[in-house]
Amino acid sequence: MVEEDRLAGTPARKKRKSAPRLTKPQARIERIYQALRRQICLLDMPPGAVIREQDLADRFEVSRTPIRHVLSRLATDGLVESRQGVGTTVTTLNNTDLIDIYYVRAVLAEAIGDSNPVAPPPEVIASLDTLVKRCAGLGTETDIRAFGEINIEMHSNIFSIVRNRPLREMSDQLFFQTARIWFQILPRITWGRAVSELSDEIDQVRQAMIRGDLRAVGLIHRNHIFTVLVLLRQLIGEHVEDDAG
Repeated sequence: MVEEDRLAGTPARKKRKSAPRLTKPQARIERIYQALRRQICLLDMPPGAVIREQDLADRFEVSRTPIRHVLSRLATDGLVESRQGVGTTVTTLNNTDLIDIYYVRAVLAEAIGDSNPVAPPPEVIASLDTLVKRCAGLGTETDIRAFGEINIEMHSNIFSIVRNRPLREMSDQLFFQTARIWFQILPRITWGRAVSELSDEIDQVRQAMIRGDLRAVGLIHRNHIFTVLVLLRQLIGEHVEDDAG
């Protein structure tokens, strides 16, 4: 019956297995990792910024050992790199990598519906509803940080239904590699358009989850990623022309 539902396009509603309980040291590392990853994506730690282990250890009141674990994970994510004579710095993305990553993100988003996703719990629906309201509250004044925060939370809600760990982890990694791009895009496009498109995506995903159409969730997300991809190609083309001029 589960296989019949999957072939018919209706994802079977399985409950994701609970993740193993983290030890206190593991939980501490995870908390620091999440905090630094978010700060990099919101440009609190901008590209090129030098990261000093001791400064982070002092800030989080830990030894340098967990900081090294965190920096290793961030390096695997492509968010920091170590350079001889410089130390650990926040990475930048070139235009080619950016386009390629967005394309792969779109392909992965479409796979959500075929990955046997789980039914979203009520708190995910409620969170998406709150995000729509937060979009409405952005107003006419450009607030890139608030936009970025909403975008990060939307991603978290969408992939909360994905039980396929490789798909979830790869999508997570690529999302956070590109999340910083909004700080470059938003000053070059109409603010109202950007907010409207973000709000539309969140609301469409919310409605698809409510009616239990989890395949549509992936397709909606894919379509919006492709919309950004087209915009990126246009803006990158304009940037190249400006440089040539």
